[in-house]
Amino acid sequence: SAIKIVGDEIGFYEAKKTPSNNKPGGSIVTNPTDSDNKKYESFKIDAQGTFTKEVSNSNVMLYKVEGENLIPQTFFVVKEGKLIANITKAGTYALKEMKPVFADSVGLWGESFITNLYYRGIISGRSADTFDPNGKITREEFVKLLCELFDLSDNGTEIPFTDVPRDAWFYQYVAAAYQNGLLNGVSATEFGTGANILRQDMCKIICAALEKTSNMPS
Repeated sequence: SAIKIVGDEIGFYEAKKTPSNNKPGGSIVTNPTDSDNKKYESFKIDAQGTFTKEVSNSNVMLYKVEGENLIPQTFFVVKEGKLIANITKAGTYALKEMKPVFADSVGLWGESFITNLYYRGIISGRSADTFDPNGKITREEFVKLLCELFDLSDNGTEIPFTDVPRDAWFYQYVAAAYQNGLLNGVSATEFGTGANILRQDMCKIICAALEKTSNMPS
């Protein structure tokens, strides 16, 4: 069903396909698999804080409009017909319906969660249309997910892990998590690259991250 905006609607915003920070689909303006729908209903939010807006479709993604870019917002929920968001910067925002991305996840109990995190720029697939929902997650993959969720960045401080080369795709994520005190290696000089992460390790790292920041709206 169509997305209904209730309130201060200011028209439509037509986005262009522009990459942003090399994140997955949630952080580019238009998902490449969704070329049939490039228009977004937009509206203004005038102040920081908790923002609430009625919506008729719960399967929506919230973006901030920055010039020709739509920047995905991480900290929002949709429940009981209302979008509730933690707004850190006033400006123009837009809503877009989320459509399935990964063919191997369609119809699964976890499909909505996978799609939701993809559009927020937190996860990516094994390929453009494959998520591998029953696959295992490595230590570096989990740390990448965590850094995207909590918006952690590498501050340039050296890290001690010899198995995390600077040109590795995951270096910035491991560095950011280490610099923020969220993780240790499997030894003083090894991160454990390529190893599957243990469930208890995930719990420890998530709890450490929650102690550092809490941005979800209530």
